[in-house]
Amino acid sequence: MPRANNPASRTSAFRLMSAAERLIGEHGYHNVSLVQIARAAGQANKYAVQYHFGTKENLVRGIFDDRLARIAARRRQLLDALDTRGHASVRELVHAFIYPVYEEVDDRGFHTYARFAERMLETDLPENTWFSSSHFGTTMEIRNRLSDLTPHLPSEEFSIRYRLISALLIQSLSLADRVRVETRPPAAETDASGGQILERAIDIAANALVMGTTPTGETL
Repeated sequence: MPRANNPASRTSAFRLMSAAERLIGEHGYHNVSLVQIARAAGQANKYAVQYHFGTKENLVRGIFDDRLARIAARRRQLLDALDTRGHASVRELVHAFIYPVYEEVDDRGFHTYARFAERMLETDLPENTWFSSSHFGTTMEIRNRLSDLTPHLPSEEFSIRYRLISALLIQSLSLADRVRVETRPPAAETDASGGQILERAIDIAANALVMGTTPTGETL
């Protein structure tokens, strides 16, 4: 997070994070400079990122911490609600994993964080920025609970499928944004379309985990 605590400085820092999230999502981490981020954030000082965050990696860490704090809190609500009801299904856990990300949009209603996260997975930085966040715990909790519900999948097979469905779910949010731009329907129809795309992706992801073979080779 930014080093300064006064309101004006915090506002500037969050503008930098918003600009970086959008630009990295559009062009990739290595194709966006600190000067470009500063200009896109409306900062006259081209060294604004260095002033507030020190490094580009720290800026990325700030974006993840800010988004994941809300995502983790929302996932906790969904998981607690499932636990209160009793047994949670694979589909319900997949929904609890991705729906809080679906709710994270920019001021235009687009899923810039999802595109940002997708592009960051192309780099070697998530280990130090995303996965090391103090708010990453609910992600691992859902992963572990999904593993417990799919004992028919060997550990390596589960890991492969989990990575694939995670990418699918994130990409579904980018697809929802593209559909919105291409069709330009009224707002209510846009929301329905994006929700429908997400629900279909959740169905596919859940089925990818549930379907498989038993240790004896029997098809499920």
